[in-house]
Amino acid sequence: MGGGQNNTYLVSLIPFAFLKLLLCLYKIKQTHKKQQQFYKQTIQLFPNLKYPSLQDCKDYQQSLCFQYHLAYLLGEALSKADKIWYKGGYFTLNKKIKEAKHIYKLHQEYKAILKVFNLPYCFIPKESLLQTLSFLKALKHLYNASDSKTTQTFFLHLFNQIPFYTQRPFLLKYKEEILEWLESKEFKEQYIKTNHPYPPLLNPKRLYKKESIEVKSQREDRGRSEDGGELQRRGDREDRETKEGKEVEIQSKETKEKETQSNSKGIKGIKTESKESQDGELQSNTNVFIDSKSKEEIKSKEIKSNKEMGDKESKDNGISGSHTKERIRGESEEVKHKEKLVALTIQSNNEVKSKEIKEDRNRETKEGKEVEIQSKETKEKETQNIKGIIKEISKQQEIQNQKENSEELVEVKTEINKGIGDRDSENVESKNEESLQPYANLSYESIPASLAWDLNLPLVGGYNLIFIGRGVSGHAALWRYLSLCGISVKVIREGDQKAMFLPLYSRDSAENTCIALITWWNHNRLKQASLLDKNVPVIFLVRDPISRLKSAMNHGNGIGNGEFVLGDDLEKVLDRKRYYKNSRTINPESLEHLWRAYDFRDYTNVAWFSGKEIVYVDMQEIMPNRAFETMTRLSKIVGFNPPKPENKHLFEAQSVVFELAHTLPLTLKVKYDCNVICIEITRDIYTNPNKYLLNNELTPHLMLKQISIRLETEHYAILFQNKPLFKEVLEYLDKFVLALWEKKEWIRQMQWNEARVLEYLRDNKPLRNEIYRKLEKELVHIKSHRLDIVKSWKYYQEFVKMCEVLD
Repeated sequence: MGGGQNNTYLVSLIPFAFLKLLLCLYKIKQTHKKQQQFYKQTIQLFPNLKYPSLQDCKDYQQSLCFQYHLAYLLGEALSKADKIWYKGGYFTLNKKIKEAKHIYKLHQEYKAILKVFNLPYCFIPKESLLQTLSFLKALKHLYNASDSKTTQTFFLHLFNQIPFYTQRPFLLKYKEEILEWLESKEFKEQYIKTNHPYPPLLNPKRLYKKESIEVKSQREDRGRSEDGGELQRRGDREDRETKEGKEVEIQSKETKEKETQSNSKGIKGIKTESKESQDGELQSNTNVFIDSKSKEEIKSKEIKSNKEMGDKESKDNGISGSHTKERIRGESEEVKHKEKLVALTIQSNNEVKSKEIKEDRNRETKEGKEVEIQSKETKEKETQNIKGIIKEISKQQEIQNQKENSEELVEVKTEINKGIGDRDSENVESKNEESLQPYANLSYESIPASLAWDLNLPLVGGYNLIFIGRGVSGHAALWRYLSLCGISVKVIREGDQKAMFLPLYSRDSAENTCIALITWWNHNRLKQASLLDKNVPVIFLVRDPISRLKSAMNHGNGIGNGEFVLGDDLEKVLDRKRYYKNSRTINPESLEHLWRAYDFRDYTNVAWFSGKEIVYVDMQEIMPNRAFETMTRLSKIVGFNPPKPENKHLFEAQSVVFELAHTLPLTLKVKYDCNVICIEITRDIYTNPNKYLLNNELTPHLMLKQISIRLETEHYAILFQNKPLFKEVLEYLDKFVLALWEKKEWIRQMQWNEARVLEYLRDNKPLRNEIYRKLEKELVHIKSHRLDIVKSWKYYQEFVKMCEVLD
């Protein structure tokens, strides 16, 4: 009783609490209005005190999650009801509170799924919360349905790659396509079983198939525009053949139908005859009934006419007696009695005849069924007899064939099984082709490059070669040689490598394109290798590791913008090369730093392309005396156009001067009136027909055979017309050439060689052991495939012997 009294007491207090709540809300609104008025007035006087917008705050994205707190949701429901209080908004408050609680529960479920996948919290607007939650539930179902821990870890890794925050609208729009692909057998076999590090979220074949269909249709359209007449005639011929084939099929169908109809006529004939006889009897009965009716109508008309005549006579003669009335009544009663008798006789006759007709029909149907049953039994007996005879004959033939030609039967069976297997495989392939229909509204052309990167979509076309080159290994020379063979080289090197990779998604790339990965060591390299999954050969340029360390020590970096004018101090102009810790000279301690900075991960780089053909090329094979033959050999192995014999001198030309790296290029700017003449000084010794070469105008020197000094032909004409200025420029360039030669010789004497690298490693045991262990691991693949290259590395073999002796 006490608990019930308390409940009734609380219920009685609810209206008072509600009124108190409304009063509190009213006070809060009034104070908020006053604060807003005060804030506006202060802003007018002091604009600097204006609050920044919420979107500009640093923690704005983090604060969005508070929109899903239960207190916030309930307050939002209350404020919405208060805004429309004059329309009865508070009557909908209970409904809005239930909606707020439902949204809160959905958000809690969303956070729980994110914890399962170890995903960071991502704010989702209320409008797309339900769709996002259903998508995550489907992913969770995939995770729970996995049969092993490896597949679970695979899905966890995949779910961490899904760009919920950046690409949420696309993911929700094409949710069905993504889930269908993740549940497919092809995805399991191609990505889950191989534990692919970056599996795509859509089927690349279906994306590329639509594009290939469009490309084919474009090619066909071009062909039609070129050869319209021939293609039209071919099309007409094909149409005619298809029409004739259809007519033959229709005729064959008609003949089959006629045969079936003729076979069924024997059974149906009896039925049709019985139906015709029944129809005839019915027609005769109806005719009798019609005749009786017509007779009755004639009699009734005669009686009516007699009545009229009697009435007229009585009126004319003035006879008015009861005798005539009684006579007329008697006659009419007799007529009615006769009509009744006639109607009864007609009905009895009709009933008798209908009974006879029904009996006849039942008799005929029974006879027809008996005839059909008899015909079926006879046919079944005949077929059973024929089957028995065929079985006996086949048994006898099989026994004879088994005795006489047992070996031939085995061969025939194997051939039949092969044929059946081929047919089954063809059916499976056709089913797979049907399942790989292109997406309705998706293709590589419709997906932006940044979205394709986020979805892990591989590059399926636009290239037929991959080239891996590391620093100080001669990659620039091989890059130039590939260009001379007609291959377009697209380079991905240090820097923002994602930004370099995105243009490769454009469909403008020709098939004779090589993707060059230079100094390829960054956090995106595994993803880049995974997205380059087209089965194309990979050229890996390698070099003696000790020679690479030597070149790395001598490499250095450049400073300044490389521009100077007439009269500048040439010593300062050429002082542009810096080494480790911005030193003008080589620091021996930089060897340890350079060993870790440069990419010596040979096996690690190759492992990402394990499914492709790896073609190793040693740097000694692309030296000027062997470059032409090497590129000719590679063209046969890889499959590109061989170098042209008329370009052989370009392959045999001496390479650029390594000592002048980061000293050149330079640009001499000469001012003349309103013009600025730019003279470029580079290590590129190849001819450029668009620019004039000044080397022949200067005093002969060995340095001029290793560099080129060029300017625009228009600038040369202007300079040549002004003889004093032209003479001043040539004299200054002669001094520059002499100073450049001296700078090159000083750098050459300062540089390290392989013997000095080995000497330094002999005295540094920790670094020596580190390099030895690392190279033993990273050179496993090349030793198993091209051991001859490793044996040709003179200084690496000396390093191995030194380590074996000392350790």
